Amino acid sequence: MIEINTLYKLIVLDMLSQVSFPLTNLAITSFFLDKSYTSDYLNVQFILSELAEEHLIEAKTHDGVSYYTITAQGEETLNLLSGEMAPSVHTDIREYLKENRMELREQSSVIADYRRNSSGEFNVRCRVMEKEADLIDLMVTVPEEAQAKAICSRWKKNSSDVYALIMRELMKDGE
Repeated sequence: MIEINTLYKLIVLDMLSQVSFPLTNLAITSFFLDKSYTSDYLNVQFILSELAEEHLIEAKTHDGVSYYTITAQGEETLNLLSGEMAPSVHTDIREYLKENRMELREQSSVIADYRRNSSGEFNVRCRVMEKEADLIDLMVTVPEEAQAKAICSRWKKNSSDVYALIMRELMKDGE
């Protein structure tokens, strides 16, 4: 019988190995809670921390959100131990990722944040990423923090429309 913390680590590694984009802390934790593997949020955080310390996953934090990817060492570990997981666990992971793929991809690829600059205005950075490469990286400056917050919120909801509009305008034949 596999130890519960080892099972949890294998679940995280399996999840990360099945996607081509980083998963957020929220996405990983939601799987554990939604599928009732644990009801203890802190236990999942402990597992993520241990995996990062063991260099089996890489954690990056941006705008207060943690993003995780599997390392080569994590892939090797998963290959060695994946047979220890019950087939039903693999099925749960695949179903969760399939059902939530678009939302999970968006969580990790649409990023917006802002910072006060030296003149007291706010620089707002809006990005859409694909496999750690920027599809678009847009920086605007606004005078008020409320405007910066609104832009960040709207970017997360409308980034694909804004991206499409910009690309359409930039790709127009010479007028």
